[in-house]
Amino acid sequence: LYEYQIIIEPHGNKWVFALDHITAVRGDAKISDDYQVRAKKSISTRQRFELSSDVSYRPVSISAADRNAALRLPKARHPKTVALAKRWRATANSDTAIVQQALAHFNRENFVYTLTPAPLSDDGIDSFLFETREGFCEYYASSFVILMRAAGIPARIVTGYHGGEYNSLSDFMVIRQRDAHAWTEVYLDGRGWVRVDPTGAVAPERISMGLTQGFPSRRALSMLEADHPVAFTWNRVREIWEAANFNWSRWVLGYSPQRQRQFLDQLGLPDWHYGTLIIALTLLATTILGLLALTIFREKRLNNDRVRQLYERFCEKLARGGLPRAPHEGPMDYAARVSKNRQYLAREIEQITGLYIELRYASRNNDVELFAERVKNFQCR
Repeated sequence: LYEYQIIIEPHGNKWVFALDHITAVRGDAKISDDYQVRAKKSISTRQRFELSSDVSYRPVSISAADRNAALRLPKARHPKTVALAKRWRATANSDTAIVQQALAHFNRENFVYTLTPAPLSDDGIDSFLFETREGFCEYYASSFVILMRAAGIPARIVTGYHGGEYNSLSDFMVIRQRDAHAWTEVYLDGRGWVRVDPTGAVAPERISMGLTQGFPSRRALSMLEADHPVAFTWNRVREIWEAANFNWSRWVLGYSPQRQRQFLDQLGLPDWHYGTLIIALTLLATTILGLLALTIFREKRLNNDRVRQLYERFCEKLARGGLPRAPHEGPMDYAARVSKNRQYLAREIEQITGLYIELRYASRNNDVELFAERVKNFQCR
């Protein structure tokens, strides 16, 4: 029994794909009679579902209505395919033998797995099985179901996803649209619905490794080897981004009371109410911000005191040179007057005065040491 969660990107339908055999779903969804999980509303935003699946369970009984539905064939269609299935039925001693004969047929008759198959004629099944013999998973699944039904074996197509990429940073699987797959199930007496993937008889690498690894030309960086620095860096960055995105979705979409309680337990606060924690965190954040503001203010005040002291030392040097500052003069007026009197010092005086104004009134604390050096080296001659 597996318990797991699925985070689904919006796709505009009600489908929620899960592991077989689904036993429970927690979220805005329900399980149908044929073991599908369907959301109550179309999935138009990212949603999170918690599910349970018993992967070893197979229903062994089938109702008359389900059997009839799984044997239904279109009238006057696929004559070659129906005839082939009837020949198998005439010579086989069991339903299992017919299944194996169909798989052997796909494996033996030079069928090709391709994502760009040749066009089919009006009767697509007959055209595929007896003419083109090339296609992807839906071609093999649909033709296999027709063969089974024509041989009197209940069969159905199953669509979902196969493959994916494991993210080791946060222990989850990324399933993309390119991992979409179609296979079949046949009903065998005493065994129930049994999964059969006819694509595996033609392209086993598609089943064992998935679409991306089994067919490397489909990869976004197919021109690079997997251990190439560019490919490695790209894959690592993508893995980090997907891990961050997954964890954000898991916490934001699924921050349930149970998860809140687990969070409090991890903090060593099992007896706290979540509202109490919010109040405590608010007080703590306010205290930290207050201390931070006081520290910044104190640092700024100390810097301003030092800047003012350095400027007064500069003014003292000018006063010893016969150019004292009048009580009514501001820094710019004072600099303009002494620069006229000592033109050879005008540029240096203007630079020191400009630094002082920026440090004192524009809060540029990163140039205090430069200002101190300029004042120290200044000489009024």
